[in-house]
Amino acid sequence: MGFARAQPILRAEQRQFPAMKKISPAFRIPITHSELATLGELCAIQGQVEHLLIHTLHYVLDVKLDAARAILGHTSIHTNAHTWIAIFREKCGDREVIKMADEAFSLVAGITRGRNDFVHALFATQLGEGWLLHRSPKGRPHRRAKANSAIAIRTRDSKTGRPISDLLRVRNDAARLSVILSDIASSFLPD
Repeated sequence: MGFARAQPILRAEQRQFPAMKKISPAFRIPITHSELATLGELCAIQGQVEHLLIHTLHYVLDVKLDAARAILGHTSIHTNAHTWIAIFREKCGDREVIKMADEAFSLVAGITRGRNDFVHALFATQLGEGWLLHRSPKGRPHRRAKANSAIAIRTRDSKTGRPISDLLRVRNDAARLSVILSDIASSFLPD
């Protein structure tokens, strides 16, 4: 009876894992790499905004983070923002911070609507008054679109589309909101 030769134990960085193959979706996504990156940034900035809403509430109420998360536990950021601003207006004694909070709150409605128009969307090519999806042949890479040639169609209301040219403005408004919320959070921290 023979013994199998033991294989050396390799550290994680020495192991070779096959690269995962990228699978093409059913339909071509007719936006440029830059537009797709901007969409990804919008999603990442949204995470910052939600994080900062929780942390600023944690500071103003002097409660644990889990309590702040529970208070802002609704799935709608719009609903959470209404709760957040009401608490800030009542509990924060610093007029400058309240002024920043009001400015942040004024951005939320437009950003939420704008974000939803792009995040919960089907990207298509405008065709006259309608739009068109292009089938993605198996294994073939997507043809890249020209900048601003696509529209985002909300999956809830597929009758209207939003031009992709609006995406950068929505992303920038979200970034502006994250900066204001960061400034509010910083005002609670010791020098």
